[in-house]
Amino acid sequence: MGKFLYSTLIALIVVNVLSWLFFHNSGSQLALSSITGVLFCEFILYDIQRAYRKKHAETIPMLVVNVYLDILNLFLSVLNLNAFSRK
Repeated sequence: MGKFLYSTLIALIVVNVLSWLFFHNSGSQLALSSITGVLFCEFILYDIQRAYRKKHAETIPMLVVNVYLDILNLFLSVLNLNAFSRK
């Protein structure tokens, strides 16, 4: 599942850059923000599952940082959805 999530994230980054350069309209930005929100919800679930499976104390702080960044990216996606829905 991790490979799928990371490859989807890379594809989403490429599509976001292309959309920003060539197709800068609110409809595509709204769709991309929605997809980003769903993707980072999946990342949160994936990282929490990884944290429960790890038994070594050395890896837990890095997993906590990953979950924090997932929540931050989800929050930014919700902010983008809010901004583009008001236009």
